[in-house]
Amino acid sequence: MKIALILTGSIAVLGAALPVFAALGDTVESVASDQKKFQARVKVTQSNGYSVHEMTADNGVAVNEYVSAAGKVFAVSWKGPVIPDLTQLLGSYFPEFQTSVRAGKVRNRRSAVVRNPDLVVESGGRMRDFSGRAYVNSLLPSGVGAEVIQ
Repeated sequence: MKIALILTGSIAVLGAALPVFAALGDTVESVASDQKKFQARVKVTQSNGYSVHEMTADNGVAVNEYVSAAGKVFAVSWKGPVIPDLTQLLGSYFPEFQTSVRAGKVRNRRSAVVRNPDLVVESGGRMRDFSGRAYVNSLLPSGVGAEVIQ
């Protein structure tokens, strides 16, 4: 019984330490709740038709969440010493990403590049220096191209 309590407490502490970010297709409210929950430093930059919410977590991972004027997260990008939880970042798009990776639609072991009709994910790097981006073509605001997602 005592071991179960210790194990449960350890899992809860470890889970609380992991950064979680808004996912593709989520609303701007989810971005704000992430920033508050993880006390990440955040900087919001307004652009023509969208905003970029730049968050830096204590573990050094920087995540940019691109939010349309309609309030939807249409893209995310990341850079840091570890790859953030792609399950969380990609949200409902993660199964499509995972299926594409399993089908062998990747370049090599160091990178994963998925270019489906609606979902694009590019992730790569080396130990302690990872980066990537993901976006949904159908959610891109009018006049905004993929080149702005960095």
